[in-house]
Amino acid sequence: MITVFHMPVRIVFGVDSIKKLGGEAGRLGVNKAMIVTYPDIRRIGILGEIVNALNAVRIDAMVFEKVEPNPRNSTVDEAAAIVRNQKIPLIIGLGGGSAMDCAKATKLASAGTKSIWDFTNPQSKPASPTAKLIQIPTLAGTGSEANNFAIISSWQTHEKATIFNAGSWPEIAIIDPKLTATAPRGLTASGGVDMFVHALERYFTTDIAPPMSMGFKEVAMRMVLEFLPRALANPNDLEAREQLCWVSTFATSQAALLGGRDGAAPIHALQHTLAAFYDIPHGDGVAALLVPVMTHLLPTKKARIDLLGKNVFGENDGIKATTEWLDSIGMNLKLRDMAVSMSNVEEMAKSVLKSTPGIDEYFDAKSIIKILQDAY
Repeated sequence: MITVFHMPVRIVFGVDSIKKLGGEAGRLGVNKAMIVTYPDIRRIGILGEIVNALNAVRIDAMVFEKVEPNPRNSTVDEAAAIVRNQKIPLIIGLGGGSAMDCAKATKLASAGTKSIWDFTNPQSKPASPTAKLIQIPTLAGTGSEANNFAIISSWQTHEKATIFNAGSWPEIAIIDPKLTATAPRGLTASGGVDMFVHALERYFTTDIAPPMSMGFKEVAMRMVLEFLPRALANPNDLEAREQLCWVSTFATSQAALLGGRDGAAPIHALQHTLAAFYDIPHGDGVAALLVPVMTHLLPTKKARIDLLGKNVFGENDGIKATTEWLDSIGMNLKLRDMAVSMSNVEEMAKSVLKSTPGIDEYFDAKSIIKILQDAY
């Protein structure tokens, strides 16, 4: 078996690492930048710090702050047109996963005149953007700063697609745990569940069990169990924030492949379809689906679920332990509390199967409907 490890992102990590932004941007030899973000960032005061750091090294910064919680293809196309037409050489993704995914997709789409949605075709060719990309996460959760895929929605067709392309790699990621302390409690909890599930679902679904990657995933999950309650209890606990940032960055990076093999992401596949229909927060949807999907997988993945209980929770029953953990952090959520309706559940099931190659290994339409109903 051959494993290819490729992670061309320069990661600058640590408390106050945001102070390195000017120097890192200056290394790229640019004089203009566009910050891709959403309005909340301006309200909490981070945006001004970013603009000032760029101006200090003679980089003019404009702000594109139209990103939605589930970024639309139309939003990406609008941002990409600005980058292309104004010949902006640097894009900065500032925020949670939505802002960073939008920034990656903007970089990719700015390489030509095609809509970003054209890149959802698995046969789309690698692009060669001229713009560079710096990612600055303000929430630990998605790990979008350290990979080359972007998740984009088409609200017109209720589709959500993951775009993989060599042209969407960031050049630099600046990960300052202090910035994540600005996230509200609910978003902190939501991000914690998201990173936990990034490790957990691949832990279940990999067809073999490489000791290194399985061990890394167990450590990552145990770190969430230890440090998320601390961050929820004290938003300014920077040690807890730092450890959560490490887990977030690791869990969806190429580093998760060390030891060989990775699994699939069936929980995220279901959540992506839900969000394309109902625009629900990502981590909340993942939390609602977690136990119903585990219950569905129990007949075929009992050994892994038992291993989760033993090695991560120190319990015999992995599903019971997961349920109790979600309760303890206030994330044992239901879809009905997110204004989701079951009236089009059959349509959603068809959409999952259509949009996610290989998902039929885990679900058929009937089982997807049952999982969504159990999550409701």
